[in-house]
Amino acid sequence: MDAALFAFRSPLSRGAILADEVGLGKTIEAGIVISQLWAEKKRRILIIVSASLRKQWSSELVDKFFIPSVILESKSFREMSRKMPSPFQPQNQVVICSYQFARSKAAEVTAVPWDLVVIDEAHRLRNVYKKDNKIQQDRPYTPRRIAWTAQDSSHRYAAPEFADGTLRTGDIRG
Repeated sequence: MDAALFAFRSPLSRGAILADEVGLGKTIEAGIVISQLWAEKKRRILIIVSASLRKQWSSELVDKFFIPSVILESKSFREMSRKMPSPFQPQNQVVICSYQFARSKAAEVTAVPWDLVVIDEAHRLRNVYKKDNKIQQDRPYTPRRIAWTAQDSSHRYAAPEFADGTLRTGDIRG
């Protein structure tokens, strides 16, 4: 946890990568960082996870940190679109969506000036160094990001590009 907090305190850093083996507390560490930003009223927070983990993340946020969230998927996105201009900007809720959904809604994802983006299983990021990346221009500025993965360090290729404050939805694979 100290490493993540150090990275966020540094004026030169726009992110941190939490990469440990399974079961060593990365979700809790990410939750602590989310809680800190939430307390600072920085509430434009996006969590991108595999579809099977959306409900687990939502439960963890409310049960352990008392932070409400909304899971965006096709049905909830359509319903929320009728009530507000951008479902990716709900009031006082963390947005949780799957990799596939984030990629399908790339324009909406990149239009939000996120305070924090958490990517679960960050080894799913791909093509970060390709010059012909189709979403090269979709680089929303986010002051802070966390990428984390339970995979070993062989997946570090995604780390520098992500931690430098860029997120390209074209780099996310399902």
